[in-house]
Amino acid sequence: MNILIVDDDPLWLFNLRTRMPSSAKVLECRSFAAAKRLLENHHFDLALIDLDIEGRLDGLELVQMANDLGLYSVILTSHEEDEVIGEGYKRGAKDFINKPLSDEALTKVLNRFQTFQNQSNQFSAISKRFITEDEDTKEILRKLG
Repeated sequence: MNILIVDDDPLWLFNLRTRMPSSAKVLECRSFAAAKRLLENHHFDLALIDLDIEGRLDGLELVQMANDLGLYSVILTSHEEDEVIGEGYKRGAKDFINKPLSDEALTKVLNRFQTFQNQSNQFSAISKRFITEDEDTKEILRKLG
C-alpha cells in the first residue's frame, strides 16, 4: 500500500507517519506544490490531505486531483464546519478525520479504506470476467461493485 500524507505541520506528519501500517510505503510533504508533484509522479492508493495547507484551503484542490487519479482520499481538518467538509466530499474525498487525531478514528478510516479497496478489486474481477456492451448491465455491475 502506497500512502501520501500532506500536512504543513511537521509534528502532524510525524504523528501520522508513525501510525501507518508497517507494510505501507509512506511519502509525505508539507506544501501544495510538493504534494502536486508527488501526485503527478508517483502511484498512491491512499492520500491523507490536510485542508489548511500553508494557511489556505489548498487541500481541496489536492483532494480533487487525488480523486481524478482514483485515489482514496481522506481529509485531515481541524475545521468542523459542515460546508468545508462537504466541499471536500464534493471534490471526491472518501472520508475525513478531525484533528486532534485519535487512534480509533485512524483505525476506522484505514478499515474503511481496506473495505473500499477489496470491493474495488472484486468489481475489477467481475468486470473482467463478464464482458458486456449493454449499458444497463454495466450500470448494475457498477452498483454491485
